[in-house]
Amino acid sequence: MQDRIPGRPNPVSATSGISEARKRVFILTALHAFPATLLVNGAPFYAKGAFKWDVGQIALTQTYAGAGVILGAYLGGIIAHRTRPRYALLLGMLVCFLTALLGVASAGERNATGFAVSLAIFAFGQGIVWPAIETALMEGQSSDRIQNFVGKFNLTWSLFTALAVFAVSPATHFLGLSALFSIPAIIYFFLILYVLFILPITPAPPNHASQTPHHATSPEQISQRLSPAVQNLFRWLGWLANPLSFIAVNAIIVYNPAITTRLHLSEATASIWLSLWFYVRIGSFEIFRRWTGWHYHWRLLCGVFFLTILSFAAIILSPNLFVLMTGQIVFGLSLGLLYQSSLFYSMAESDAQGEHGGLHECFVGVGLTLGTFIVFAGIRFFPSLPSFPILSVLAIMTVGLAGLFAIGKSTGR
Repeated sequence: MQDRIPGRPNPVSATSGISEARKRVFILTALHAFPATLLVNGAPFYAKGAFKWDVGQIALTQTYAGAGVILGAYLGGIIAHRTRPRYALLLGMLVCFLTALLGVASAGERNATGFAVSLAIFAFGQGIVWPAIETALMEGQSSDRIQNFVGKFNLTWSLFTALAVFAVSPATHFLGLSALFSIPAIIYFFLILYVLFILPITPAPPNHASQTPHHATSPEQISQRLSPAVQNLFRWLGWLANPLSFIAVNAIIVYNPAITTRLHLSEATASIWLSLWFYVRIGSFEIFRRWTGWHYHWRLLCGVFFLTILSFAAIILSPNLFVLMTGQIVFGLSLGLLYQSSLFYSMAESDAQGEHGGLHECFVGVGLTLGTFIVFAGIRFFPSLPSFPILSVLAIMTVGLAGLFAIGKSTGR
């Protein structure tokens, strides 16, 4: 029996129907992550190649895209929680499809304004989709199952994100810059059909009577020992650490063309060299899916965040490929825990998972926006200090580390 998506999930079919439903949602996750990443992460290379923009101009455009993610994620979380995840999926993918078409048109005319508008609205559309996917996967689940679904969800989107970043340079080199828009347009056309006709179900809450007993160290039992106030503090730890790490992520994305030039990487292989941390993050997600010892340990979170700061500096300032590769390995491992923490604490023991998932994605957008705006402002207002944007990112992350420590101490753990 299927749990039809036109209504809220029917609490039957806790076995095969649920498994099939979630398989389809994971497929959807992969097919959404690839085109979303291809366009957004490929945009700096497009802007440099098509318009000869400098780092500051690229950063400003990425800032608009980050703002689009914030608005889209907030709206998507509300729709997913208050109505149905499918509505948010269809709305977000339709926006992505139409704006990718707009991007194809602007690419043909080398229209800089059309490119910037397309990127911002596209980011808004893909921001709507993520909370809907998270809600469809995890709504009504126990903390144990959320731990598993969070890990598998992160593995899925991060793998296809890495493949997309890997594909940016080869795709634009062999197919032309417009491929960054035409490929997503084609994929989202079929994704809309997929949601309409192949994804007629949404996962149902579990049948708790059929579940196996929890282990003594399970996330479920750990979280049950914490008061709601302490659980909320851990949500804020995740919501602060994760966007701060995305400040670093988006600063790196903006500086990728400059790193390419400094290290004399070819245009055809640049994104391949610069995508290592994406693959390391995939392995990190699997580690933290299988190991639950990191749950509700704020000191570990702070230590990993400190490593994020160091590895960011190593990547941005790398004098050679060895430093670049080493920095990316540490960066990818660190990001895995920070992102996993944010999403797990958002969804575990939550009675508003759609909205909390939306806030999780909103804060990701905040990090993306701040990261690129800092780069833009530094280059625009302090052109004689080329290191100002990088130092600003490092300073903000250091202040954020102090904030994480203060919140962690207030948990009393």
